[in-house]
Amino acid sequence: MPGLRETLTGLIDLAQDAFLGNDSGNAPVLLMLGTFKFSLNTAVFQEMQRRSSYAWGDVERFGKLPALQYMGPDDDAITLPGVVFPDWKGGSRQVDDLRKLAEAGVPYQLIDAFGGVLGDWVILGIEETQSIHSPDGSFRRQEFSVRLRRYA
Repeated sequence: MPGLRETLTGLIDLAQDAFLGNDSGNAPVLLMLGTFKFSLNTAVFQEMQRRSSYAWGDVERFGKLPALQYMGPDDDAITLPGVVFPDWKGGSRQVDDLRKLAEAGVPYQLIDAFGGVLGDWVILGIEETQSIHSPDGSFRRQEFSVRLRRYA
């Protein structure tokens, strides 16, 4: 049976999770990946870099350069570099929440700020840099970059 200290610690952790959770509050949601909301109150991306490529196959011809045959869309990728200031908004768990989504190993629907559905996407990778540390070791600036790839 847990003691009073463990019970109180558990309640405090639950309250912090609710307060610091991925809730955009009254800030507009810039992008939503599954249940994760990118907004000023959570993790805001600085820019959205999208790279789309298209497949063209060679059709060999005698005595001439190969002709090209359009095969269709090939790869579609998005990179979202951003920053979190945990003392200001969002808390320090935003990047960890993204990692939990990535570790689930499933595609998520990507929705833009206007409600447009961009399709299903998977998280290929997350990079993180923590800086401006306080005396207790906690960071005050967290830069991140999320790499997404379109799923089918």
